[in-house]
Amino acid sequence: GSCPQVENQHAGDVSDLSFRTKRRALKGKSIHVITPSQWLSDLARRSEVWPAGTTFNTLHYGLDLDLFQSVSKQQARSELGIVGEKTLIAFGAEDVTCQRKGVQHLLPALKQLEDKRAVECLMFGSGKLDLSDDLPLLYQLGYVDSLKRQSLIYSAADIVVVPSLEDNQPQVGLEALACGTPVIGFNAGGIPEYVRPGETGLLAEVGDSADLSKQIGWLVSHVDERQEMGVRGRKMMEQEFEKNSQSQKQVDFYKHVLSGEVDSVAF
Repeated sequence: GSCPQVENQHAGDVSDLSFRTKRRALKGKSIHVITPSQWLSDLARRSEVWPAGTTFNTLHYGLDLDLFQSVSKQQARSELGIVGEKTLIAFGAEDVTCQRKGVQHLLPALKQLEDKRAVECLMFGSGKLDLSDDLPLLYQLGYVDSLKRQSLIYSAADIVVVPSLEDNQPQVGLEALACGTPVIGFNAGGIPEYVRPGETGLLAEVGDSADLSKQIGWLVSHVDERQEMGVRGRKMMEQEFEKNSQSQKQVDFYKHVLSGEVDSVAF
């Protein structure tokens, strides 16, 4: 009730009807919830929609790490038509204008960089941004539906920024790490579960453009550290997000449910 996403919100609005319908449908059922992030699992646990005895487990996404892997930076930039050797910062979303994805905080962060001449930016996704003159050079590639081209983008970049204000576990960050590129993101949603400060990237305070700029600037000026973070990011992806191992965990989970041992499952 009184849902902020409902146009005509009130105590008995459509969200209240939907909630009561779901709760009736689930009553008395044996429910086992799997979420791709601990953040989402924690949110799910707070809901009163679930019947007594519902279990919750987290199983991260699985990526094809043969598709998402690093190619040489020189080759990637050449194929994308990017010239020069400046530090390249990338940002991507299905729709780059979506406010939840945080571009309204990223652009001010880029403006605040101490040496904008040292960097260039690459943006991909549907939607077109009106850019001001005080930004670094920014390539807008539009919507990219080729996994190979996505891998080229991540490989060409030195840093990928994921400034989502609320998100489960943004694929862009995972794909970038699979290609050996460190990620900077806001400390929001499931992002901190794979952006591990000092290991695979850096985190900024949610919605704080100045702090985001500070983190970007640090990685721009610390070449060796960001390369090491990229290597560790790829290793993390191999250990925790590889598609075959994650698929097998899903199968194992079903087997545990059927055997009645689900409470002992830990991913």
